[in-house]
Amino acid sequence: MQKVKSGLVAAAAAGALATGIMPAGAAEAPTPTVERITKFLNSAAPSDTVDAAAPCRKAITRFNYTGYRACGEGRVMDVDWDRNGSVDESFVIAPNREIWHIWANSRGWKELPGDGRGDTFWGWSKYGRVRCVAVWAGSTVWDNPFDGSRWLGWERGTC
Repeated sequence: MQKVKSGLVAAAAAGALATGIMPAGAAEAPTPTVERITKFLNSAAPSDTVDAAAPCRKAITRFNYTGYRACGEGRVMDVDWDRNGSVDESFVIAPNREIWHIWANSRGWKELPGDGRGDTFWGWSKYGRVRCVAVWAGSTVWDNPFDGSRWLGWERGTC
């Protein structure tokens, strides 16, 4: 009798998957819009809360400090600002989409100023003293330049 019950439960679960039935409380991801992306870029998600359905995270160590990044491709960007063959600064996208960075004398991971959020890194550039990082957020690229003394804030576009 137990085998029959197990078989019925498996068949019911497979049928639910095939017909697209989602569990209560589940919802499809909203369509990215400029307003939603702007809200993500400008709102600070609580980083000290734990969600039972938390996204995947992987440990990453740079400059002898360990932090966490989101799983998947494009979530880590190691930058050689002076192009001498060594990493000067590393950037990661955290599981909650926050953007963090670390450099040799930072004494640990720091959230990149500007409350930015990202999905994957687009790239980086350096023109004179100005350094810039860019991320994809939804279907839009956002960049945040550093003028040698401070991060200037997120703006739509590439470096």
